[in-house]
Amino acid sequence: MIIAAIGSLMGLISNANSLWLISMVTTWTLRLSAPNVTIEMPVNLSLYLGASVLLNIVALALAVNVYSRWSTIKSEKEAGETCCALIVLAVLNTITSNTASLVGTIIAIFGLLSKYPNLQIKSSLEPKPSEPSKSKEITADEAYQQLLKYYREVYSTSLAEKKLEKEIQKLVEKEGLTREKAIIVLYNKVFH
Repeated sequence: MIIAAIGSLMGLISNANSLWLISMVTTWTLRLSAPNVTIEMPVNLSLYLGASVLLNIVALALAVNVYSRWSTIKSEKEAGETCCALIVLAVLNTITSNTASLVGTIIAIFGLLSKYPNLQIKSSLEPKPSEPSKSKEITADEAYQQLLKYYREVYSTSLAEKKLEKEIQKLVEKEGLTREKAIIVLYNKVFH
């Protein structure tokens, strides 16, 4: 993560330095040239460098933000949020052609995935659970089937049952519930 932050800072300094050098060369060339000579700097170059400076500022701020919360990651949810921020940082580094920061970001992503191998990156467009009918009391088997259907929509099909079982087991162990009661409690937590 430090490599990503330092790479972003280096990219920012490099692009700002390039803008400064272009303005200095243009200024001195105009001063030293004949009075009737005009120099036109390509607009695309200064626009690219200006946009690159702004994107590097955003990338640096994001890298510092991720670095500041890196040591406080304690849950898979926090790791997922951090991983999403790292993916955005990787995209910014690709756009700005900042190879050093991109390498640092990719190393950080791999480090995070090695610590949390089952990490699921969820989009903010998670499907909402469909509202089950409230007219009758639901059985543990029906609740389990609806939970499994929901988990398959949110997580990959291969991980859904494992994730659901882990949540049920957590309730059984922490709350001292029976498996059936834990399923109903989890069902109510998810759907209500």
